[in-house]
Amino acid sequence: MPGVEGIGLITRVDRIWLLGNCKKELDKRRHERVLLDHLDECVQRLFSDPRSPGLNLETLTRAGKYTVLSARLTRACRLILVALSKTELGLLHFDSNHDEAYNWVTRNLARIPTMLAQVEEVRRGVPVSAYAGTLPAVQRDEDAPLALRAAEQFRAMLAQGVERYLAYLDPEQQWLVNLNVRGLLLVKGGAGTGKTAVAVHRLLALARQPALPGAGAERVLYLCYNRLLARTVTQMIQTLCGGVPPNVEVATFHTWCYEFLLHTGVPIPNHGDDRRCQQQVFRAMGALTADQHAALAPHDGRFVDDEIVQVIKHNGLTARDDYLIFERSGRGGTLKRAAREVVWTVHEQARQYEAERGIGRYCDLPLLAL
Repeated sequence: MPGVEGIGLITRVDRIWLLGNCKKELDKRRHERVLLDHLDECVQRLFSDPRSPGLNLETLTRAGKYTVLSARLTRACRLILVALSKTELGLLHFDSNHDEAYNWVTRNLARIPTMLAQVEEVRRGVPVSAYAGTLPAVQRDEDAPLALRAAEQFRAMLAQGVERYLAYLDPEQQWLVNLNVRGLLLVKGGAGTGKTAVAVHRLLALARQPALPGAGAERVLYLCYNRLLARTVTQMIQTLCGGVPPNVEVATFHTWCYEFLLHTGVPIPNHGDDRRCQQQVFRAMGALTADQHAALAPHDGRFVDDEIVQVIKHNGLTARDDYLIFERSGRGGTLKRAAREVVWTVHEQARQYEAERGIGRYCDLPLLAL
């Protein structure tokens, strides 16, 4: 892949971020120790001198407003990076075959601007391989440094109750809690990595800010997807504060949207009747023509119902044209335009049937609130 003119000579790297795609690659190849050793060495050389001989940092192409770069791990291996600014880089992809690495860039070029979710900041002196996996590894020495400094500390925390254990923060999590950002802050991590603890402490930090004009919040809202988590978060707050502060509210998305719709006077269907709504999808499938069934083949009514819920409704798609071009990543395969046209036809007919019966799904509540 030939290089192109980039954003200028990168002479200093202040921060390096592990991006979502690279994190997946890192988890998948975490047992390839030699390759990861080369990756670690490359990242530390980027920190010390991005123009050092042998690193071969070069611009490959542009993806929208972002410059895509390549760095050499070995003669055969390549690391693909994105210049997030003149002094910040994002690790996007790596491969043990340089041709495959460059082909990956070509295949995913249009999607790269949507692949820049920052999973973790890679610290100077900390090997990238340390960020593989979602949970701390078990080590022979119980006093070896982990997120919890020792097994004894872990046992002591459990002895104080599960709420205190869930509310524990390590230094990295505390940094996220105190991070001063405007707008949205996306924190990603696997099960057990402490996302809930970070969210609760950040919630309380915001609630403690003075409610002044233009600064601070009069009320802070914590939303989650299920009732069990809402109860757990409430217990954590009670443990930390001796009760839930009056300016804090904890609710599920659907409960909050239902209360909001009641307050605003918007007509609310008999929500949560997912089985009857699915029957309306099957009824709409029965009204399709032979040509429409052929365009949809080999998919059946259950697939169409799942597509309507998981893709159309969960992503808030309200227009046919938006659905026809929507990136269905993670759905296990592509769906041709003709098939999408049929899915949308079924969706619109099912919605009409549901409106006639005054029924809806739980996932309709957020859409109505929006």
